[in-house]
Amino acid sequence: MNNDNNTFNLYGFVATDIKYGIYDKNDSSRESWARLYLGLNNKYRKNNVEYVPIVLFGKNAEEVFDTLRKGSTMAVKGHISYDSYTKKDGSKENSVSLIVDEVDLTMNRVFKKEKDSVKAELTEENNIAQENEKILDDNYDYS
Repeated sequence: MNNDNNTFNLYGFVATDIKYGIYDKNDSSRESWARLYLGLNNKYRKNNVEYVPIVLFGKNAEEVFDTLRKGSTMAVKGHISYDSYTKKDGSKENSVSLIVDEVDLTMNRVFKKEKDSVKAELTEENNIAQENEKILDDNYDYS
């Protein structure tokens, strides 16, 4: 990140389902995006959580969408983007977005590996069970 005056670092949990999509860029390529609310514990107020909307693009969006679910923790680093646009009724609107440039999913990668390992074991067990059923079916005389 080139401009250190316009950065943020946040650590929190995924507070909502992750919205994910792919859009066409101007140069006829495509890029993925993800949008979610990050829940941040407010240390000054007990039992109080602040919800911050964040936006991710490209590999960060894909990784977050593939790895995380509601309740997962993540650390992000990014920049603030100020935009203005014209609504359909002709009025002008301004918006502020927190754009994520870097994502740290270290803890969640451990859980994903465990989940993938369990998935692989279940798939292997399922394959063995199907083979055993086939052997039993082949050996049984249905006449």
